[in-house]
Amino acid sequence: MDAKKSQDAQEILDAKEILDVQEILDARASVDAGERKPLLLHACCGPCSLEPVRLLREQGYEPTICWTNPNIAPVAEHDLRLRTLQAWAAEVAHVDVIVAGDDRAAWERGVAPAGWDRPRRCRACYALRLAEACRFSAVEAAVDRQHARDARKAARAQQRAAKKNAQAGTQPDAQVGAQPDVQAGARTDAQIGARVNQHITV
Repeated sequence: MDAKKSQDAQEILDAKEILDVQEILDARASVDAGERKPLLLHACCGPCSLEPVRLLREQGYEPTICWTNPNIAPVAEHDLRLRTLQAWAAEVAHVDVIVAGDDRAAWERGVAPAGWDRPRRCRACYALRLAEACRFSAVEAAVDRQHARDARKAARAQQRAAKKNAQAGTQPDAQVGAQPDVQAGARTDAQIGARVNQHITV
């Protein structure tokens, strides 16, 4: 009887997982990703991201998941959760995952002393992880602003060169006045990877 109940429970969980996956895909398809507002979402595993990602997309946001969880132990469990999250994000939800800092020494200093005082311990743990997520968000915003400034500067230089050539009556070079391959303010995958490697400690 217990085995039958266990099997029934697993079948229910499997069915719910299929439903959750389809809802996420439907939510993603319902709104063009380019029309959604970017949002950084902290997550500690794949399952806890199912509903937030779906609901945020329904509300017009496009989340990027930020992983920073020095509280998860042992390390094998930490790594398993991260791998599972990354696989789900890449293969099912199609959402980006950023691995930010995991400062275990800071966790031991700031959270562990709370001992079994659960409210104090949880507040300290959340504060530590969300502070790291905010740090990453600030770095991201700064890099975005610098990239936008660089793009505007390059566009103005192109305009000045085109105007100068027009006044001189010369044929502009092929590159002058040409539309850039990347829209101003956008970033290529290589630039994003360079940004992450430069600013984020894995």
